[in-house]
Amino acid sequence: MSILAIDYGEKNIGLALVPEGTTTAVPLDTISNSGKWNLRTDLEFFVKQKNVKKIVVGMPLSMDGTKGPQAERVQVFVDFLRDETPWDVDTVDERLSTAEAQRYAKEAGVDLDSVAAVMFAQSYVDRNNT
Repeated sequence: MSILAIDYGEKNIGLALVPEGTTTAVPLDTISNSGKWNLRTDLEFFVKQKNVKKIVVGMPLSMDGTKGPQAERVQVFVDFLRDETPWDVDTVDERLSTAEAQRYAKEAGVDLDSVAAVMFAQSYVDRNNT
């Protein structure tokens, strides 16, 4: 089963994929957030092309585990996907992956949004394969 990881942002959406038959997340292109309906269409392309069976959205919880304003925006997006698509959508805590992604992206000179998606996708896979 392929897994599509989404790092939801107000401007950009970072994407990562765990291809079917593997347990390693790889980055995909970052896409622009041009509204939930356009984003749904953009994601549908990846879901079909990559045979995605599970979508995992990073939830930016506060360090104490509560939902701040950004987490509330992400929750609205997750609820939209659950209500308006047939996709299996889950969330994953991305608290620590963001800081790690920022360090890695800066050192490697790569896109932060997709790196963040790779990191929490990998965490999700590792946690669910043990």
